[in-house]
Amino acid sequence: MRNMNFLKIIVASFLLGISGKALANEDASALAAIIQLERRDAKAAMINDIDTLVSLWTDDGVLLIPASPPIVGISAIRSILETQKQRSAAVRTLSYDEDWTERHINGNEAWEWGSISVTLQLPDGRQVIQKAFMLRILSRQPDGSWKFARAIGTPAPKTP
Repeated sequence: MRNMNFLKIIVASFLLGISGKALANEDASALAAIIQLERRDAKAAMINDIDTLVSLWTDDGVLLIPASPPIVGISAIRSILETQKQRSAAVRTLSYDEDWTERHINGNEAWEWGSISVTLQLPDGRQVIQKAFMLRILSRQPDGSWKFARAIGTPAPKTP
């Protein structure tokens, strides 16, 4: 908690033009790279581009989803994504939106939580909206890019 408050002070100082510019600039660069990761994720998810989606994960990535054992490692993540793609072959994705409520960057690690909403068109033409709440832990790579290291998702309650 103390580190988070310190980070907020540094970022606020940067925005107000006070001290701490080097750290705030580093955080701004990291934030830009994280947003780029999120955009690549959303674009690839929209078209079910498995190769790109898998490339966004660390080799030891872990995905936790309800009623499933942990999905551990890049090959297991690829397998679950390919299975989901096969199951939804007749479904068209109309929109895919990520809304991150909170992000924290701490050196080479970061985390974010928020929601992902997807509008799908079913084979019978009906449209459905699915929403999930997500928590993701990110890892900065040696080239300055970021990848997903851990993620957990749970379906949002259905709205009437």
